[in-house]
Amino acid sequence: MSASIMERKELDSFLESQISRIERYKSDENFTVVFIQAEKKLLETIKPTVDINLRKSDVIFDGGNHLFITLANTDKAGALHIDEMLKEFINHDLVYAFATLPEDGEDLENLYSSLANICQDEYDLDLYEYL
Repeated sequence: MSASIMERKELDSFLESQISRIERYKSDENFTVVFIQAEKKLLETIKPTVDINLRKSDVIFDGGNHLFITLANTDKAGALHIDEMLKEFINHDLVYAFATLPEDGEDLENLYSSLANICQDEYDLDLYEYL
């Protein structure tokens, strides 16, 4: 399978539309936002591996030296599976963090805040430099 690829600048509006849709239809649906950061050359090398293991409903937002990935209908267990897949196929140090709606936040601001806290706590990285 293969995920859609979009530019990083489209992430906020995409997430806002997904959250609005979930709220409008009072859906129990969830999704996960993944952040991956590494040197641009390394990301170019691993991007095909990431892409081939994602579904058509998933979206990669390419920011050059970082990626945001939205995983539709994916809870924390599913995100951990992706994490294990990345560690299995990619033997490099990279920043990898994820936050899940609604568990980690029910709106974009809280979702980003949860993701930023993970990046800060685990990698001493300021996620807001990438948002």
